[in-house]
Amino acid sequence: MKYVTIILALSSAFALGCDLSSKITKPEPDPVLSVPQNRFSLGISDSYFYLRVVNTGGYILQCRAETDVEWLVVPAEAVVTRSKNDSIKVIVDRTGLVAGTYQGKITLFQLPNGPSKTVNVTLRLPEAKLHLPDTHLVMGAGFDTLSFQTVNHGAGVLRWELGTEQSWLKFTPQRGEIRMDTSVVRVHVLRDSLAPGSYHELIEVYTNGGNELVDVAVTEGTRIWRYDFIDEVQLNRAWEIWDEDSSATYGIDKWGITFDSLRNEPVAWCNGNGGLRSRKWGYDGGMRAAMLLRPEERPNVNGADWVTVQFWMMRELQSDSDIVRVSINGVGGYTTEFWTEGSHGWEQLRYSFDNRQHFLQPVNIQFNFNSILPAEGYAGAKLDDIEVWVR
Repeated sequence: MKYVTIILALSSAFALGCDLSSKITKPEPDPVLSVPQNRFSLGISDSYFYLRVVNTGGYILQCRAETDVEWLVVPAEAVVTRSKNDSIKVIVDRTGLVAGTYQGKITLFQLPNGPSKTVNVTLRLPEAKLHLPDTHLVMGAGFDTLSFQTVNHGAGVLRWELGTEQSWLKFTPQRGEIRMDTSVVRVHVLRDSLAPGSYHELIEVYTNGGNELVDVAVTEGTRIWRYDFIDEVQLNRAWEIWDEDSSATYGIDKWGITFDSLRNEPVAWCNGNGGLRSRKWGYDGGMRAAMLLRPEERPNVNGADWVTVQFWMMRELQSDSDIVRVSINGVGGYTTEFWTEGSHGWEQLRYSFDNRQHFLQPVNIQFNFNSILPAEGYAGAKLDDIEVWVR
């Protein structure tokens, strides 16, 4: 029992002006150890936690903490709570632990010979699991290198490896192992091998704890023109739309607008306002539909050394007599490419031109779709997001 002395000074008119002092001795309560929370449940992301210690009595409480497991680390010195509330920082050391559930105890001893308190701790560690804090890398002008991290959100060893490199995209390192640390992968763009335009690539990350994708977006040069399909009115304002063969079996066939669920926006369709417009999949026979950019809409690339025309296309053609064709000229050259029988989902196509002679003609773009027989169950061809880039 601790004691304190309190001095009281009293004055009284009856003491004839003299002070009367008396000493009163009062006992101070002993400190009492209390732990508000005696059970903790921890996971893979917990590297430490705080254990509250409360003195529900008086004076100064001194206590010592001990653990019965190596993965719980407490301060070696005694804890002195000078107030009514204090905390002990407990470190969780997962070094060497494999996946599983672990039980541990922390015992608090009140000093010098007081009672003790026990705290139970449960640690659950899942199997090795891949976590990527950042799955999108955007490299605009001036950026040649960026990085992303591979993190193990489980226990044990996470073994990881990256997919195949591209000719213009390199990454280092390509494989590694992680236990509790983090691996940093550097992604490098070889811009000298890129024509003007926008590029996307998915880096595949394979591990024994799951697979993920990192989306890399790179821009090279400057985009000077873009066309997004909106509606029929806008389409006819910017493009000359016609049926080169008005004797088509099922009536006039033209490029038009339809909503595409995969792109989640309006796109141009080879038979968007033709005889089979009400059908979701299919195109007419005897089609010769053309879509030519109007002269006033054609982008001027004067002064550019390199020019790229890029767009998104999907195609689903029934026979080798059905043709989708793109023609581009006005940039120091002329190119045409066509596709026949076969299917391909949405992909970005890109055509680049050497314009170092600085040809003055604006860029002329034309799309054609020809068919012989009607085809039900085939989409034909669709277009979206046409762009012109320069450097």
